[in-house]
Amino acid sequence: MNISPKKAFELLSKDNVILLDTRSPEEYQESHIKNSKLIDLTNPSFMNDINKLDKNKTYILYCHTGGRSSYITQIMLNLGFHQIMLNLGFQNVFNIEGGIMYWENQGLSVE
Repeated sequence: MNISPKKAFELLSKDNVILLDTRSPEEYQESHIKNSKLIDLTNPSFMNDINKLDKNKTYILYCHTGGRSSYITQIMLNLGFHQIMLNLGFQNVFNIEGGIMYWENQGLSVE
């Protein structure tokens, strides 16, 4: 479920991988990882947005320090109490440990 920024960077070179930024639109505008798609946890349409995603793809999520993206990863993978309420059908979802802050600290670029 959790992967290092360097492992995430390696996975992003594969075809079937989508990078999701789970921060606010304001945070995304300040800086984000190239080719990431914003999916804001605080947006009322958040669950609809998640349900529209292709379940056959691999997703890598990040936020500022890893908290929000870890939470969304658990929802997508039906972990913890979510498995009682949800069955979203995602199989390959990963969270970047330490979020965009650790990504940058590892020398990886942002836009």
